[in-house]
Amino acid sequence: MSRTFDTLTAGAGFILWSLCFIALYGLFSIACMLPTLGLPVMRPQSVTIMLVGVWGLFLAAHVGAIVVNMRRCRVAGEERAFVLRIGVYLNLTAIAATLVIGAPVLGLPACR
Repeated sequence: MSRTFDTLTAGAGFILWSLCFIALYGLFSIACMLPTLGLPVMRPQSVTIMLVGVWGLFLAAHVGAIVVNMRRCRVAGEERAFVLRIGVYLNLTAIAATLVIGAPVLGLPACR
C-alpha cells in the first residue's frame, strides 16, 4: 500500500469521531423534532436504542481501524511501521473521544 493510505488510516479515527458526532446529535435532534412536524412520535426508549445502536456501529468501526493499523504495522518496514504506530495511537485517542461524546446517550433521557 502507499504512504497516502498509511496517512489516511492514521487519521481515520478522527474522521469516524466527527461522523459519529454528526450522526448522534443530528439523529437526536430529528427524532425529538418529529412531534413538532406532526409526524408520529418516537418513544424515548426507541430514540435511546437507536442512538446506542449508531454509537455501537461507530465504536466497531473504530476497533476495525485499530486492528487494521496494528496488523499492517507488523508487516511494514521500519519507517512505515512508525507512521502506522502513530496511527494506532491517534485511533486510540479518537475512540476515547467517541466514548466521551456518546456517553450522554446512555445516561440522559431523550426528548423531554
